[in-house]
Amino acid sequence: MATQNMTVDDAMQLAANAWVQGNPAQAADIARQILANRPGHVGARHLDLTIRHGVNHLQFTAIGLHRPDLYDIGDFSYGVPAVFPHNQADQPARLRVGRYCTIAHDVKVILGSYHRHDWHTIYPFTAPNFGTLFRPARPVPDFSSTRGGVSIGNDVWIGAHSVILSGVTIGDGAVIGAGSVVSRDVGAYEVWAGNPAQFVKRRFDEATSARLQALRWWDWPKEEVEASIGWIMNEGGPALDKLAQHKAAMIHKMRATTKGERIVAGASGIVRLRLPQQWKAGAPTWVVLHGSLGSIDGVKDFEAAAPGVNLVFADLPGSGASWCPADYSAEGFARELRPAIDQAIDGDYRIVGVSFGGAVGLAMARDNGRCRGVLLLDTPFEAKKLWHNHQFLRGAIAGDPDNQHVRRFAWEIYGVTEHALTERTYWHLLDDLPTPVQVLTGDVPMHPPRRTAKVACCLDKEDLAALRRRGIGVQQVAGGHDLIHDNPAAVVKAMDAFAAEAVAAA
Repeated sequence: MATQNMTVDDAMQLAANAWVQGNPAQAADIARQILANRPGHVGARHLDLTIRHGVNHLQFTAIGLHRPDLYDIGDFSYGVPAVFPHNQADQPARLRVGRYCTIAHDVKVILGSYHRHDWHTIYPFTAPNFGTLFRPARPVPDFSSTRGGVSIGNDVWIGAHSVILSGVTIGDGAVIGAGSVVSRDVGAYEVWAGNPAQFVKRRFDEATSARLQALRWWDWPKEEVEASIGWIMNEGGPALDKLAQHKAAMIHKMRATTKGERIVAGASGIVRLRLPQQWKAGAPTWVVLHGSLGSIDGVKDFEAAAPGVNLVFADLPGSGASWCPADYSAEGFARELRPAIDQAIDGDYRIVGVSFGGAVGLAMARDNGRCRGVLLLDTPFEAKKLWHNHQFLRGAIAGDPDNQHVRRFAWEIYGVTEHALTERTYWHLLDDLPTPVQVLTGDVPMHPPRRTAKVACCLDKEDLAALRRRGIGVQQVAGGHDLIHDNPAAVVKAMDAFAAEAVAAA
């Protein structure tokens, strides 16, 4: 059946209906058409897997909840909850379900659309459902409320007839008893039950839970999971030892030894680094962290501009060949990266952070005696005013609508969705930070908004004044936001001066 005139969402619903109605050939044909145009479409991929492998008497969650703008559904989770969405696009409340989850019959997830009980009436006169029935004298857009989206971790079991309320996070490996009403966060590997749901017990001791979260077996390639099923479906320390050995062997197989690139273990995932071909004895070492959604490949040409130092490049979690972070925050990115950096570098180092890479660098420097300084290359501290960044991120979402890393990064780091915008700030990363920090920015102003040959800078006059009030050195040079390419000589000069100041101070 041709689907050329349908939206992808409508075509996916048609395919799911065909499968449920016992017409797998039609369902498979539609799924293949969807995948030909959207190879990353998780719903069509899981329907294709279902048909090809004879999966029966269960439905993968992604088949029923297949809209990437509303749902972020991990591989191989099954069971389709009834989802009650929030009804205001400028207040995003999405459902995220991790991998390998089991969701039982008649589970409900409520993402919002709560009546405003803080007003004199709970009646939503201005809801669009009423059309033109009520004509208020003035607009009242915030006719409902939400506490935010729902995040369900990996390997979670949710019992039948349970209700999950908005704003709730359920950690990896948790169990929700049948008939529970969950209104509070549930920790990893905890068992909760009741109405309202209450903590019952921990599945394992804290050391075992920590080892499982560090292994992150659910993020392994499918063939690696298959090879380890006997140890995953097991218990006790010896089985965890076997899984740790398997992960180490997996990393060894993935490790690249050509062109200075190396795959190493992060806190729980995998990180790709680019190391010097030849370490220069006595020369300072700098870790280069790229900006939003970039990778080593986008900044490694900076090597040619800085021949006198040791440069170590790192793919930020979720970019290049690095696994996505467990926590989408500057601190979460830093927690994942720091063990990898510590493995690769002997001795002290400094960080040069490009844009958001600078925020990650500040988080890495905290309580880190080996990090001797952070040079920020036009790192923003307030996201809502970055009009050009909003355009970039929305373009990235439109260009790859099934890429959930891009969506999570845009929302959780910069507060951007297709229709919403909220503030994200990073000034707190500077609070009580003993590590020296300097800022290099360009001379292409952000305001007034206009198209320029070079990307406008993300720091405005107010930001620079706030940095100086904190005692942070600020230097403006020729170039735009992408200083590492616009003016690499100025970046190298700033790095050399930063290192020289530290030597003189010592």
